[in-house]
Amino acid sequence: MLTSLQTLSKFIVKEGDGATIAELNNLNNLRGSLSIQGLENVQDAELANLKGKQGLEELELEWTGHGKNDMSVLESLEPHQNLKRLTILAYGGAEFPYWMNNISLVFLDLWNCEETKVLPPLGQLRSLKELSIHGLRAVKSIGVELYGNAVVPFPLLERLGIGYMSEWIEWSHGNMGGEVFPNLQMLSIYQCPKWRGNLPSGLHRLRRLSELRIIGCPNLVSFAPMGLPRTLKSIKVEGCNALEYFPIIDTGDGMESLLEDLDIVGCSSLNYFERYFELPISLRRLTIQDCGNLLSLPDGLMVQDDNTNPSQSQSHLEYLKIKGCQGLTSLPTGKFPAALKTLEIKECHNLRQPIAEWGLGMLSSLETLEVSGTCPATADVVSFPVDNCSWLPTSLKHLHMKDFIHLESMSMGLQMLTSLESLSIGGCPKLQSLPASLSDFIISADEN
Repeated sequence: MLTSLQTLSKFIVKEGDGATIAELNNLNNLRGSLSIQGLENVQDAELANLKGKQGLEELELEWTGHGKNDMSVLESLEPHQNLKRLTILAYGGAEFPYWMNNISLVFLDLWNCEETKVLPPLGQLRSLKELSIHGLRAVKSIGVELYGNAVVPFPLLERLGIGYMSEWIEWSHGNMGGEVFPNLQMLSIYQCPKWRGNLPSGLHRLRRLSELRIIGCPNLVSFAPMGLPRTLKSIKVEGCNALEYFPIIDTGDGMESLLEDLDIVGCSSLNYFERYFELPISLRRLTIQDCGNLLSLPDGLMVQDDNTNPSQSQSHLEYLKIKGCQGLTSLPTGKFPAALKTLEIKECHNLRQPIAEWGLGMLSSLETLEVSGTCPATADVVSFPVDNCSWLPTSLKHLHMKDFIHLESMSMGLQMLTSLESLSIGGCPKLQSLPASLSDFIISADEN
């Protein structure tokens, strides 16, 4: 008998005389996960008797077309209270049913529910650890209704993702402050073109947050007015064209920042870093790319000769990429961190400080150097390298050069780079020939 069936991963409701949801009625021994598709074809949803299937841990409910009674269908598909994961896809109702607030969910995914205008009080789900809200295009505001009447909303939530919310404008928090998301570890907001910002005002007090992603939010002017929590290990801000400044990292408790990876890409209006912003010594990777209005790089990047900040000499920075920053005319004063292994300076067309003055020869850990883009910093280079290659470190393994428009020759000084494994040259129209000795390297030469 099918009533003993324990595994049914997918059930598709057919239109007309095909499979009906009533066939699930007596399958109360089902275990594990169940996906029900074609819910637009359901007439008597309560016949599914999902509440009686106590062995189900994961449930996926999907509409594959437009239904007439989506709200009543979902209301009738109430599962048992101990369900761990719920995924709802392409639901066409304006609201979600009340039963969603009474389940011990650990994972909840709401995908492409394009008619839904108001989110349920998910903050009341005390067991919820991961929440994804994706493609709810009718939602214009996320407010206190999301938090419900919980004293501490989302007490166990660790990961929150909000994406592809094309009409979402504001995120209001009322008087919640830092009482929301006390265990949040990852926050990701992506492809929300109208969102203006307004992260939780108590964001800087979230002492478990380690990862922040804000991608494709072109109306975002500012975020985190009180600063970012020092516990963040990874920050990526990309495609936020209206963002004017980058906030500080809050270390008001006297503890050092844990930041290791910072990516700022495609923020064309970014002018500056907050006044007291300083790169922490814990940082290992820094990318600043396509920020054409940025006038200066952040404090703490370079090591100062006067030892005014001894901690800078302990910098862990290994990877630095600066690309497409037309507003930069010079590098900060001081020296690059000694731990640096990869340095890429590309398409910074107004950078004036000559490359020979960058202090690269003292970087005993540097393995990869990439310099490209016509700029005054390389305009005077006729022969490369100069001074018997003393301004390049012998640790260098990979050297990539492009757009040295006045370069005429490569000197024998390259033989001093005893660790060199690859050399690529491009966009050097005056370069006539290469020394025969360079045939020992893996060479890519493009003179066009």
